[in-house]
Amino acid sequence: MESMESVDTGSLEGAASAAEQDSQGIEQELSQKPKTEQKPVNKYKVKVDNEELEVDEDELKRGYAHNKAAAKRMEQAAELRKQYERQVQIAEGFEKWIHNVKSNPEALFSLAEQLGLDVDDIAMKRAAERLKYEYMDEDQRRAYDNERELRRYKEMEQKQAELQRQQAEQQFLANARETVENEFVEFFTEQGIRPTPTILARIAELKLGAASAGKQISVAQAYQRVVKEQQQARLELLANLSEDDIKSLPKEQLQKLRQADMRQFNQGRRPTAQASQPQRKPQAMSTDDFFAMKDKQFSKR
Repeated sequence: MESMESVDTGSLEGAASAAEQDSQGIEQELSQKPKTEQKPVNKYKVKVDNEELEVDEDELKRGYAHNKAAAKRMEQAAELRKQYERQVQIAEGFEKWIHNVKSNPEALFSLAEQLGLDVDDIAMKRAAERLKYEYMDEDQRRAYDNERELRRYKEMEQKQAELQRQQAEQQFLANARETVENEFVEFFTEQGIRPTPTILARIAELKLGAASAGKQISVAQAYQRVVKEQQQARLELLANLSEDDIKSLPKEQLQKLRQADMRQFNQGRRPTAQASQPQRKPQAMSTDDFFAMKDKQFSKR
């Protein structure tokens, strides 16, 4: 019921007032514009309540801005009104249900049966506990009350401990998530790598699997493993390609594949071609050859 009282029931009036303030602010902004040389004023014909009127451009702008502001405020007020009405319906329905239960207690049994509870068993146990309590002496009742109170405190402690455990687990997960995110950002920023969503998902999967096994793996190690997996997958894919698969490739992909194949083929040929041409070792010139060369040089002179 507190949430009902916090809702502003006068939202429609507030919306109209806010719209009026917005329109006044727009009018002040238009009036404060520096005056320039007067130009011919364009007139526009508009219909207001089936009456045709002529307005200038400034009036048209003010009217449009006022209508837009009013429509926005009215829309917000209508949404608040809907929320308020839903809360009222919930509260009225709850109060009606309580009234029905008071006038017809059997409704509680019907609800319990719908929830899958054994109403007869619950009633018999409760009656047996009450009967047992009635036949206790004062000391037994005191011991019974103390035991019941102790059991209630233990249940409260268990709930509190469970709540603290959940909060600690959520905090741990939040810290771990932040640490992992920082590790991701730091690694890829330093390496200058723009990972794809598939790579990021696979790295996260590897890190999660290692953590589940009580081990640790860095983003760099996971990334190297993912790269090897992708290389192996590409090799297996290429090895299993048939001629029909190659023919069905798009023209651009097929051209890239042929260019890469030619580059690899040429790189493999160059060392063989160079090796097939043995280098000639310089041979020593004989004396006869030396004097014959000199005779040719002198004869040319």
